[in-house]
Amino acid sequence: MNKELKDKISTAVASWLAEDNPDHSQNKLSEMSGVNARFIAEIKQGNTTYKLDNRDVDIKSEWYYQLAKAIGMQLSRTVHFDSDPNFKRVQNLCNFAQLGLRNGLIDSTDSGDGKTYGLEYFSQHSKSVLYVKITHKMKGNDLLDHLISSMKIKIKEQRVSPARKIQLIAEYCVARPGFLIILDELEDCDRDIWRIIKDLTDAVRKQCGIILAGLGLIEKFTNGSLKQIGLMPQLDRRYRSNRLKLAPLTKPLITQLAMENGIEDKGAIKVLKEVVQDRGMLSEYILDIHTAFSDKGIEANEQNVRELLNAF
Repeated sequence: MNKELKDKISTAVASWLAEDNPDHSQNKLSEMSGVNARFIAEIKQGNTTYKLDNRDVDIKSEWYYQLAKAIGMQLSRTVHFDSDPNFKRVQNLCNFAQLGLRNGLIDSTDSGDGKTYGLEYFSQHSKSVLYVKITHKMKGNDLLDHLISSMKIKIKEQRVSPARKIQLIAEYCVARPGFLIILDELEDCDRDIWRIIKDLTDAVRKQCGIILAGLGLIEKFTNGSLKQIGLMPQLDRRYRSNRLKLAPLTKPLITQLAMENGIEDKGAIKVLKEVVQDRGMLSEYILDIHTAFSDKGIEANEQNVRELLNAF
C-alpha cells in the first residue's frame, strides 16, 4: 500500500474517532476491525511505523484495509509497484523527455515487465502528456487522426494531407511547452506508422518530447530491420540516446512487491515465487489472495494460497 492511500485511511479513521458518538472509540474500533488499539492510535496520528525494541517497524498494510472496512470506508483494492526499478526508470525517462523536450525509447523484455503500467501512470499523473496505445490495425493516417482528435484540433479543410496534419500537431505542441507524446506497443505496428513517426519527430524537434515503447524495439532499431522501409539509419539516429531496456522480474523483487501490497506471510510469498512469471500475473494473484482471504479475515498462509492458485 502506498503512502497516499495510508494517509487517506488515517484521515478517515481520525475523523471517525472524532465524531460525537460513544461507540466511536479506539477500543470499539479495535473490536470491530481486529486491529490492536495501540496501532489504531498510531494510524490516527498519521504514523506508518511503531516502536518495537527501540526500532521502527512498519504498520501492516492489512491493518489499514481492516480499519477502512470497519468504518465503512469505500475502498477498492489496487496494486501499486511504485518501488519496482522498472517503474522508477520509466518515470525518470518520461520526466527527462518532457522537461528536456527529448526523444526516448523503452524496450520491453517480455509482455509483463510493467512498461504499460508505468507509462499509463505517468500520463495519468502528469500534465501535458498524450499517451497512445498503437493497435495492429492502425495505419499512419489513423495515428495522425487519433492525435488530432485527442488534441481537439479543429480542421477547417475538407481534405487534409498527412503533411498538413503533422504540421497542425506540431503547432499544437509548440504552443504547449513541455508537451510529451507517448506511443506504446509499437512492436508489430504497420510500416506506415514508422514513416509518420519519423516525420512527426522531425516536425516537433526540440519543441516536444516523444517516447517510443514496445517489445524488442532496441533490436528492431539496431539490427536494421527498418531498412526495408527506408527509415534506417534516420530513426536510429533520432532515437539513439535515452534508450531504456527494462529488466525481467526476479524472485527477490516478487518478495518486495508482494510485501508492499499486503502479502506478508512467508509461505504465501514462497508460493508466489514458484508460480509468478511476470508483473501482470503478480498483480492479479495479489488481488486474488486479498479477495479470497484477507478481505474476509482469513489468514493468507502457504496452504491457503497454494490451494487457491492451484485451482486456476
